Amino acid sequence: MIIRKGIKEDIPQVLDLVKELAEYENALDKVSNTVERMVKDGFGNNPVYNLFVAENNNQITGCLLYTSPSPRDQRGSGIA
Repeated sequence: MIIRKGIKEDIPQVLDLVKELAEYENALDKVSNTVERMVKDGFGNNPVYNLFVAENNNQITGCLLYTSPSPRDQRGSGIA
């Protein structure tokens, strides 16, 4: 297994994982995201999230989507 930075070609498998988790949580009807939106939001001109994936035998088996705090979010937190 390897952990690597995600690329836009990973998004279809990542969305499948999101839907799989939502189904397990009985919340599949709450998933409204699309591959196109995830590609735009993560790999467009102003990405709003970052992505790492766990891959085993060319199959994505896990993912981590995260956002970085904006400078506005850091005010008063002691972060220069």
